[in-house]
Amino acid sequence: MERPYPAIEFECELSPGGSIVLPPQIARHFGPGRRVTVRITGGVVSGGLRARGVTENAIQAMSELQLEARENVIDFLQAESSLAGSAAFRKRAAGLIRRKH
Repeated sequence: MERPYPAIEFECELSPGGSIVLPPQIARHFGPGRRVTVRITGGVVSGGLRARGVTENAIQAMSELQLEARENVIDFLQAESSLAGSAAFRKRAAGLIRRKH
């Protein structure tokens, strides 16, 4: 039986003093007084990638597997998304695939 792993990703800005404020809906999820583990990554994942379910864990796994910098993985995923969203590209790709078979 799988147990839920209560990890939540969100973007925020560091205050001038270095503090991080949890959005209220996330703070409520964990409850007051609970100890949590914080993992900080510089930069953010775009809303488009978030909408496709891309997480920091996925980016890290791809980065380690491909021996690529995090930024390169994000650039690749964003390029992949823009190509997949292009009807002209999909049509050309389908034509190339048909010719090979």
